[in-house]
Amino acid sequence: MNAAQLILRVCCLGAEGVDVPIYLGPAPSCCKWIVVTRVADSPPADPVTYVVYFLDSRGIEIDFAQRDTLQEAIDTGKILSSVTELRWIKCRQELDESGRFAVVELQRICDDSG
Repeated sequence: MNAAQLILRVCCLGAEGVDVPIYLGPAPSCCKWIVVTRVADSPPADPVTYVVYFLDSRGIEIDFAQRDTLQEAIDTGKILSSVTELRWIKCRQELDESGRFAVVELQRICDDSG
């Protein structure tokens, strides 16, 4: 993933997470976090791309989707989670150079939002 990604939205799907229709095996994947990032104006983003990530309880990527607008990325998260009322937390934080999501950092963003 691109190190120039900026985290714009974080959503925690509860202590246990929820099953999403992403199959990495015979059963749906359990998703705990949905994160939306913006990719800077550089290839392959033309000029800006939004990425919605579905993460397990360890912060490991289950799947992702690229979208043209922030609203499309948010809507993708809502549709795949099947949760009617998602609590999206706004933030502006760079994704670290490894391109990995730290659960401690995601939890801090959620805790700091009140």
